[in-house]
Amino acid sequence: MTNKNYFTKNGLKKTGLMHKICEPVTVVANGTYPSHHVPIKILNNSKTIVSCDGATNSLEKNNIKPDIIIGDMDSIENDLLLKYRSICILDSNQDQNDLRKALIWLNKKNIASVSIIGATGKRDDHAIANILSLLEIDWNNELYLYTNYGVFTLINGNHCLESYIKHQVSIFFIDNTIKFSTKGLKYKLKNQTLSTRYMGALNESTGSLINLEISHGKALVFQSYKK
Repeated sequence: MTNKNYFTKNGLKKTGLMHKICEPVTVVANGTYPSHHVPIKILNNSKTIVSCDGATNSLEKNNIKPDIIIGDMDSIENDLLLKYRSICILDSNQDQNDLRKALIWLNKKNIASVSIIGATGKRDDHAIANILSLLEIDWNNELYLYTNYGVFTLINGNHCLESYIKHQVSIFFIDNTIKFSTKGLKYKLKNQTLSTRYMGALNESTGSLINLEISHGKALVFQSYKK
């Protein structure tokens, strides 16, 4: 079998690739490969696919070629490491997981919008870490995380989201000093803080649009897919 140590020492790039990144951009994490048509459509419409290390194994099984592979290369299959060595970016930092490594790298490229798929499933602890990462990572533009059940949207300031009556909606945050104001939700908020991290969960929409305002910082809004 191919020796991964040879490539990590001699064959993988440790800095960014030189070629142009085309939007839309999708990051594929090494969780459960998507089965719902929404994340699959996101992936199929991508012009740049960034694979997080071992996610390359799933992409290969589904006949999809990544454009960039980022991570410490500890879970990608050896033959794929050999096949794709020219597009690999080695990042051995053990203080970050592979999804955060990909997002940190992309943030420096000033991408207008990035979608994430495959970030949940397999391990619940990885799923929680990936979701919380969106609230903590330095990010300047639009960011979405698609699961097999719905989508998380990263918001700051004022934000308007498309919805429908009785659409399941939850708001998550890590800064309990944030004041929230909402329109279009059953349980309304008016310039108020939430005392616990789960108090913004299990809400529902009352119409076709949801308007949210937050005083500062960031929040995640989860919306289930329409059945």
